[in-house]
Amino acid sequence: MRYLSFSSHLKKIFGRRVIRISVDAGFTCPNRDGKKGTGGCIYCNNLAFTGKTADRRLSVEEQVRKATENRDELFLVYFQPYTNTYSSPSFLEKLFTDVLKIKNVVGIAIGTRPDCIDEDILRVIEKLNRMTYLWVELGLQSASDRTLELINRKHSVKDFIECVERLKKIEVKTCAHIIIGLPGENSEDFLRTGALLSELRVEGVKFHNIQVLKDTKLEEIYKKGDFKPIEMEEYVNSVVDILEILPETTVIHRLAGEADPKWLIAPEWAFSKWKILSEIKKELERRDTWQGKRIGAFHTFI
Repeated sequence: MRYLSFSSHLKKIFGRRVIRISVDAGFTCPNRDGKKGTGGCIYCNNLAFTGKTADRRLSVEEQVRKATENRDELFLVYFQPYTNTYSSPSFLEKLFTDVLKIKNVVGIAIGTRPDCIDEDILRVIEKLNRMTYLWVELGLQSASDRTLELINRKHSVKDFIECVERLKKIEVKTCAHIIIGLPGENSEDFLRTGALLSELRVEGVKFHNIQVLKDTKLEEIYKKGDFKPIEMEEYVNSVVDILEILPETTVIHRLAGEADPKWLIAPEWAFSKWKILSEIKKELERRDTWQGKRIGAFHTFI
């Protein structure tokens, strides 16, 4: 294997396959509800990419039990849509610890934003980390503040760096989410984002290819002709470029995103995740390269 996949990492930890279950705990985001902004990220339509097991009409416990009933595998519960630390510490502690009582649940992944983990919530996360196998998944998307403003993230690169450093102090694993192909960015911007993650030594990375989804601001921009998604070849090359500069110990949670086809508008190549993965594998082989081969070759000067 030319990179450290999440599935192989989990198998090494637990000795067998672990199934990830997405749940919807009913949260929102501070750039949606007016606290920091409205409208959310310009590319975001959670209905398009939230796992099939997530259903906010049910309690989290009901979602997990429904997904795991009559199954003997091990499970990692992924709190996926929106910002899953955007609530009170007491509510979050009960929410997360209750899930751990369910049979065969061996860990939790919490999807959130770097500006939504204050000191009180950090203490909840620290306690949770002592109880179970835990990942905190932080949306960075880009290492450019200009881009973050353009896509309406309403947080800064500095927010991300400081959050990663706080999580490291309490030995919590961070998985950073990045998007390749955001408006106004090029291959050097993508590489700079990867280099930041390399320098921070984040424990995990999740790659997303930009997708134009229905009912998003990006759809409006695309239909006006003001945005053209990158081609698959550029995406593949950029992913491999970044893999080369990431430490070999960084766990690659995902190499490409996958949206529900009924929501996807463009690019056409994004309809086939398996084609993307195949092309990444071919490019790694063509270059005879691997994760970490060129570590330190590109710097962000943080």
